[in-house]
Amino acid sequence: MKITDKHIEPLPSSTVLLVRQGKAELEVLMMLRKKNTSFGSSYVFPGGVLEKTDTREEEALSLKERNLFNEKLNLKTGGFAYYSAAIRELYEEAGILLAKDKKGNFPDYLDIKDYRNKLNYGEMNWNQFLKETELTLNHERLIYFSFWITPLRLTHRFTTRFFMTEMPANQSANHCGNELIDTKWVSPREALIMRRKKEINIPHPTAISLMQIREFKYTQDILKWASKKCDEGIPCYFPELTAAELRGDAPLE
Repeated sequence: MKITDKHIEPLPSSTVLLVRQGKAELEVLMMLRKKNTSFGSSYVFPGGVLEKTDTREEEALSLKERNLFNEKLNLKTGGFAYYSAAIRELYEEAGILLAKDKKGNFPDYLDIKDYRNKLNYGEMNWNQFLKETELTLNHERLIYFSFWITPLRLTHRFTTRFFMTEMPANQSANHCGNELIDTKWVSPREALIMRRKKEINIPHPTAISLMQIREFKYTQDILKWASKKCDEGIPCYFPELTAAELRGDAPLE
């Protein structure tokens, strides 16, 4: 955790909690970031900052559609771009694509498997990918359930919208091998135990999200919970850094 006295403008970003039903309890996808990256050597959820291509996807919507997303995220403009970024990052980082063809079906993995590397290595942008494949974003599968702004004084700051979605059938998650070097399906409860034992590193905001959902055993229940939170309105969580957090040893509860 690097500290500065300069004002750092937070970058708009999206994060996705991808959940699936495990044998005993639900599991969430966590991915290990490479050492020399943001949140390096930590297990996090897929996600990243918004790009211009996400804004262009929003521009293709009608004014009525744009206003619906802005209202849901309590924004004057730019709401759908967060959904686009969430879907894009989930595909680039984890290989899971929330998109549909003209018949409303998920695309066949074999038809799109080569596009992911093109996106990750800058050979194609998001808009070009969607146009060439004739796919549309399946934003209905994303449930907006949390909003964080990184505390002041940190050198890397984000305004992050958290989304939840269930793992689609007939797809499999795998890390990109670029910024992400490991993929782990784990129950929120077990992830927190591993963090407490210092077996894995999980950033404080990620750990707080795991705390929120650790009691859920079934995906249907957690998705209902997230939907209810969205319907009730999502408050902004903008914490101040405590002395313990500055030292990196803040307790979760």
